[in-house]
Amino acid sequence: AAAVVSVAACSPSSVAGSPTAAGAGTPSTPRGSGTSFDPCTDIADAQVTSYGLDPSTREVSILKEVGLGKGCGWQNKDVLVDVVVTDQTVNDLARRAFINIKKISVDGRDSVQFQVDEATTCDVGMASQRTAVILSLAVAFNSIGKVDPCATTLAIATKLAPTLPR
Repeated sequence: AAAVVSVAACSPSSVAGSPTAAGAGTPSTPRGSGTSFDPCTDIADAQVTSYGLDPSTREVSILKEVGLGKGCGWQNKDVLVDVVVTDQTVNDLARRAFINIKKISVDGRDSVQFQVDEATTCDVGMASQRTAVILSLAVAFNSIGKVDPCATTLAIATKLAPTLPR
């Protein structure tokens, strides 16, 4: 499924022209090291299925490839979802130049919901140890107007949050 891509969302790595990290050096501390959570190994296939996503579509997140942190993505016919560990805190994310920024609580943890585009994207950053884990959703072109990106993101974030380290 084709997906709309935001700066905080990703597309399948099979998409031609996917960005790569040009000239990025190796940081002295690995990106996303502020939490022990690793979306690629800590989210079981059964969890992915419970989110309404297809576990066989798992790919390393493009956000990891551009240096944001460790992460993986999954999809179904309507949406593409990435879960990525950042080096930013929830407060850092709330100060970024996004739209519809709302401080929220997910599973009793400080969180922030934000968008790049109202119709096609929604992200939730949740506190996990010393950093934030971002759940980033992009709606497939054929599902724009049929899927509420923030309601879907929040539903998945609510299921994911209890598995994140505090």
